[in-house]
Amino acid sequence: MCHSSNIKDAADNTGENYDFSYVFEDVKKYLTSADITVGNLETTFAGKAAVYSGYPNFNTPEQLATDLVELGFDVVSTANNHSLDKRYAGLESTLNELDKVRTCTYWYIQK
Repeated sequence: MCHSSNIKDAADNTGENYDFSYVFEDVKKYLTSADITVGNLETTFAGKAAVYSGYPNFNTPEQLATDLVELGFDVVSTANNHSLDKRYAGLESTLNELDKVRTCTYWYIQK
């Protein structure tokens, strides 16, 4: 889940690039050392045109997907109450973004 304050904090000075890895710094060693790391993605990757936003309709910069892989997540579930925050187009875009970064066969559960 990524609130507007998280998006703002992750943005660089230009507001065009994002880095969410700082959120997980204290637990990264646990995420990367686990046999399987599973997460629940309670946001969408609907793109900048859909406006990045937090509560109540989440839409997060796509860089979060890359950061999750780099932090050691093996499985990400998109089956939750926020998967349709940006309607079907947002869900489809989210799954496409996850497809771009996935490194294993079972990256996400809902498709």
